[in-house]
Amino acid sequence: MLVSIGIFSSQTAKFRELYPADKSGEPAPETRAIAFCMNVTGVSKLFSREDYYELLFRLAISLQQLKIVETFFGDDYMFSFNYNNQSYAISHQDLVNHIGLHIYDAPRPPEPFDNWVSQLEKFWNNSIFTGFVLGMINPAKHPTEKKRLEEDDEVEFTAEDIEIHPSVAVINNARIMADSAIKDIPDDIFEDFVIREEKYLKQIQDYIDFMNSPPPMTFDWNRIPAEKQRVVLELLFPDGYTKGATLDEIQEYYFDSAKNLVYLAWLFANGFVYNAVRSEIDPRFNVDISVYDGLDGEGGINLQNVFECFDLESVLSYLKEG
Repeated sequence: MLVSIGIFSSQTAKFRELYPADKSGEPAPETRAIAFCMNVTGVSKLFSREDYYELLFRLAISLQQLKIVETFFGDDYMFSFNYNNQSYAISHQDLVNHIGLHIYDAPRPPEPFDNWVSQLEKFWNNSIFTGFVLGMINPAKHPTEKKRLEEDDEVEFTAEDIEIHPSVAVINNARIMADSAIKDIPDDIFEDFVIREEKYLKQIQDYIDFMNSPPPMTFDWNRIPAEKQRVVLELLFPDGYTKGATLDEIQEYYFDSAKNLVYLAWLFANGFVYNAVRSEIDPRFNVDISVYDGLDGEGGINLQNVFECFDLESVLSYLKEG
């Protein structure tokens, strides 16, 4: 279950000093680019040697497939990216320096390799979308010089550039390159991280345990008495159609809109919407918030607007449990 994608780390993570945030508090360009690569490769955290190996291995496959680089690890940097009309280069050391970075608030093990490699196009497309929304940076075509580069050397990629199934040769080559690169990372880097961030890692594990726990209650529309169901639907859809129609006819007529709005109102009524403007819902409910896209007539997803547009306040008392 995807909870949220962002750029997270402990407050004491060393890369915060090496790659300081800008004046507005936004992560450094290098951090954003690495976060994008993590999203593409299905690696949500950089906590261990195993995490780094998967990132390097899958990044080697991805960058070869996308033809972003000609010789991965062949130079002292791996790829370039463009940010605010300036071009930067990411090196192997940049990756190593970002130990402690994770892109989900509840980081999980890497996506199973077979699943990831068979859906490379999907991971790329999703990363383009989330990167655009959250400010992650996608890499550009491999440049000819290392530091700040001419914008003419950059090429933006789309899913059309992807050969969906990497060949055995590409995978084997990526494994050789990742094996070689991981040898340069000393074990004590990871050991020091675990010791230094023990409290932070405990907090993350507590949150993961919370995420894996069942929700305290479940929504069951059929458990609500029919007379309350009718009142709820008439309040949500006061357009006249409900007058004289049976409860089954009302539900059939509005179907998805009724189902989705009633569920959202139930979540509001029982305190499971944490921040309506940011569409933050208790993650244990696995809500697909995309169904609320545009319901307020404005486009996009803002649950506070949906709440006000359909006057969900009027039905909360009928849906509150206990």
